Amino acid sequence: PWSVNIFAQIIAENLINMEKFIINTKNYIDIERKYLYKILNRNLRKRSVKIFKTCSNFYLLKFPFSSQIILDFLIKKKIYVRDASNFYGLEDGFIRLAIKKREENLELVRELEKIIYI
Repeated sequence: PWSVNIFAQIIAENLINMEKFIINTKNYIDIERKYLYKILNRNLRKRSVKIFKTCSNFYLLKFPFSSQIILDFLIKKKIYVRDASNFYGLEDGFIRLAIKKREENLELVRELEKIIYI
């Protein structure tokens, strides 16, 4: 055992009472995950983008071109995704994106559509 500072102690005490928040967050992520998969699949799959199903709070996508093109384009829009091309077993063209709020997810899909239609 070790001592913790007052901030960590307050946070730990409040985490005990956060069960409702945790349940609501899990439910929100579940709803948004399904919705995001539906729109990604509808809007990107027709351009040879592979969307991998997930049970987590992020999606893995495989584009038929370099990940760097996606990263460079999105960074100019202040949208950040993870280059997954250096993950073990993956290659160039893979990105990972987090599930966010509905408006942010829709904005991301709109920008990804712009990239694949260039």
